[in-house]
This record gives sequence, structure tokens and C-alpha cells, in this order.
Amino acid sequence: MRPTSPCDRAKPLQPDHENIEPRGMHTSLKPGAPINDIPIELLSEIFLYAKASGRPPIYNARWHHILRVCRHWFVVATGTPRLWSRILVRKGLNNLRNSLVRSQGVPLDICLLPYGIPRDSSLTFVVPIITPHIHRLQRIQLDIIPENQVTEALAFLQAHSFPILQALTACATRTDPKQPLQLEPDRFPSLRELRVAHLDVFSAAVTPQLTTLNVATYDGRGTSFDLDALLDVFMTLQNIEDLTLSRIAVSNTTTPRPPRYPRVELVKLRSLTLVLHAPVLKRLLDDFIIPPSAKVTLQSFDSGIIDSYLPDDKSSLPILSKVTVARMHALAHEHFFEGSLASSEDDLMLADSYVHLSVAPREGARHPFSSIPPPDHSQVHAPSGSPSRQDLAEFVPRNGELASPLDRIFTPFDATPHPMTWEAAQACLNPIMCPELRRLRLVGNWRWTDNVPDRIMSFLNKRREILEEEVVLEELSIDMYHEGWHGYFEERKKMLEDAMSPFVARAVVVADWSPEALE
Repeated sequence: MRPTSPCDRAKPLQPDHENIEPRGMHTSLKPGAPINDIPIELLSEIFLYAKASGRPPIYNARWHHILRVCRHWFVVATGTPRLWSRILVRKGLNNLRNSLVRSQGVPLDICLLPYGIPRDSSLTFVVPIITPHIHRLQRIQLDIIPENQVTEALAFLQAHSFPILQALTACATRTDPKQPLQLEPDRFPSLRELRVAHLDVFSAAVTPQLTTLNVATYDGRGTSFDLDALLDVFMTLQNIEDLTLSRIAVSNTTTPRPPRYPRVELVKLRSLTLVLHAPVLKRLLDDFIIPPSAKVTLQSFDSGIIDSYLPDDKSSLPILSKVTVARMHALAHEHFFEGSLASSEDDLMLADSYVHLSVAPREGARHPFSSIPPPDHSQVHAPSGSPSRQDLAEFVPRNGELASPLDRIFTPFDATPHPMTWEAAQACLNPIMCPELRRLRLVGNWRWTDNVPDRIMSFLNKRREILEEEVVLEELSIDMYHEGWHGYFEERKKMLEDAMSPFVARAVVVADWSPEALE
């Protein structure tokens, strides 16, 4: 009979991965095993790497399996305080208690999921365990706080001082009314990142010290924030680097900005994400001055055309005057424009300066932060499900959700009205929003009958007239439906490419096979 090894004794696994203790492990790996030659310091770093491999890392509970391999690994792991500093509280409190003891005084990151905790492990029981360690809290996440625990969560945050807390996430439930979250600098001296949902943080006194502010709701309904009050808050964001406003309701957007309000200049801003009603979005853009180096993501969920929210003063989006590569999608299920200072379309999203403009059908999100990109991702999409062949066969003007006439499809590239006299163009400081644009791709599943060639030629002619350049683009790629017999498409394709060649160094018409052609 084969002798039982420590690894064998580690099976079967317990269903609760967070409350693992090494039962039945009385020996280390046998002497001379190569794995025993690994220095303890290196083994600790390996364990830290294994824990950090989760998506996101704080949710990775599978790293506990290393405790079951042998007693040697268990001793090394439990003796590494940093390995226990990131704590996910769910399915009971044993993991919380053990981690607080084993972390031995290092700064803590705690994620609390009240909706997954048994009734006897609610905030009423969690708060007394955490309170003695408040001085060690570096990050805390209260995710999807149940309605009956919101008051308790706010009381916990407002009853104590958090000397080293750098990041706070507090997400109330959809049914909970807007409640104020009072955060004073003397109690939160180190707070730099604040992410909240369904809580009023615009009255918090810590806003001047924030570098990240993320405010969201689920569907843009409920109690509205007054625009003038918001502008007063935005004026205090001298250090903000990452600003996100998603689906919040804002009132008083139609009144002009009073003279006492200067435009809000966000000088340190690196990332801006706004997912709002088109009128609110337009008004905020008119009131903001955004650095040209910032990554900008704008989305309207109640309008079918991008230019419905573009600011009247195009200097509010200075990045558009610097874009060199752009891509425009105008499909039935999505409509967006993205551009950057990249050298090619492949590197479009990798550039430091990036802009994304989009519209999407209005629909509630399951989680208030679900439509917001993580910090290292700058693109926002809200497609209404996976498109079918029929969806792709219908271009934007035939779709009731995202009706975008072809006459307005070039709006992100053209800030002037149609038609415009030469004198009026000369009077404009920046008549073309993307004067540096060199490469452009248009994806719209258009048919020849949609008058696309005439619209494209009008765009190129106008660009040449205003920029006073013979070649206005280095490359222009257009996706067109391949309808009918092959010879007809090739003939029209060559005619359009020949017509564009005096304006574009490289003109390409790409065949996108229509469902009818595939049948």
C-alpha cells in the first residue's frame, strides 16, 4: 500500500475556502525535497504573488489552498503578515479574525460584502471586530450595502478617525435614498480615493485633498443634485486626477452659468469619465476646462447622436484638436468615436492622450460602477446585447434607439455648421475639431444607396478648403456592405477610391458582407 503523503492528507478540500486550518498535517515535506531548499523569504514572495493573481486580487480566495500542502508551507504563510493584510469578509467572520491576528500590525485592505454575510455576521458583528484596528485601515470597501445596514455603515464611518485611510468605497443599494456622507479632513487626513454610490459626498469637506472621485447611481433617477452646488464642489478639486460621474441626476442645467462662476479648470486631471444625460453632459463640458493630455470618456445614455452633448466652446475638449488617429463606429447596437495621438489604429487606445465619445440605449445597470472602466482601461461601451445578423444589417438611421443621420456622422471632425461660408470659416479660431487627424477608419455597414460617397467627398472637400492642404488625410478606410454581384461592388469601390485619392494618400474601401449577400 502506497504511504500517504502530506499532500494526500490535504484532500478533500473544504467548501469554505476562507476558513481553512491545516487538520491532519503533522510532518513537513520529506528531508531533501527540492522545494525545501527555497528560502523562506522567496517562498513568502511566491505566496504573495499567488494571492495577487486574482481578478481583482482582493477577491482571490483560492490562495488559501497553499496552506493545505504541508505544515512547512502553512508556517511560512501564517508567518508572513503582508499575506493577511488584504481581507475579504463574506461567509462568516473566521477569516476576518484570523487575518487581523496574522497581519501583525501591517496596513489593512478590507472588503466587506454585507449582502453575502449570514445574518449573524452583519455589520453589527463586524464593526466591533474591525474597530480596534481602525488605525491600520489603509483601504476599506463597503460593497452593495443592504438598505437596513446603510445607517449603521454611515455611523461607523462618522464615529471614528481613520489616520492612514487612503481609499474608501461605499456603495449603497438601489432602493436606499440619497444620504450624506460626512468626511472631515481632521478625521480622514490621508484620504485620497473616494468611490460612492447613492450617497451624497458633494458636501464632504475632504474634496480638496482627493485625487480620485467616483460618484455613481444605477439609473440616473432619484434625488437630483443642483448644478450650481456641484460646480462649487468641482472648484475645490485642485488635486483631482481621476474624476468619474456616472448616471447621477442633475437639476438646473438649463440656466446659464452666473458670472460669478469661472470655468472649472482641472489642471491635474489625467482621466475623466462622464456617463450622463446629454443636457447634463453638455452643460458640464461647457463649464469644464480639460487638460489636452487627459484621457476622456464621455457617454450619453438618452441621446442617439454624439454631437447632442458636445460643448459649444470646442476648447473645452482640447484633445480633439490634437487627435492624429481616429475610429468611428456607427452601428445599430453602438455608436462611438475614439481618437488619440497614436501613430496607427493598432495603438489607438495605448496612447497617453485618448478620447472616447459614445451613445447607448438607456438601460439600468446591475451595479452602479459596472459601466465605468477600471483605471487602466479607457474605453466605455454599453451595447444592448450581442448583435445578430439582422442587427448588423440595419445601419444607424434605421434604428430607433440610435438614430444618427449621415449628415451628422462627421460631427467629431467638424465644428462648423453646414453650409459655412469661407468668411465664417476664417473667423473661427478652430474650424476643424481634429486638424491634426491623419488616419481615419469609418465602420458603419453602409450601403451604396445611403449616399455615403457624396457625404465623404463633401467632408474631404471642406477639410481641404479650411486647412488649405492638398492631402488632408494619410489614410481613410471605409467599411461598406458587399451587396449584389461582385463586379458591381468592385466597380463602385474603385470609383470611390479614385474619387478620394486626390485628398487622401491611401484610400481603402473594405468589403463588409451583408446577410443578403451571404444567403
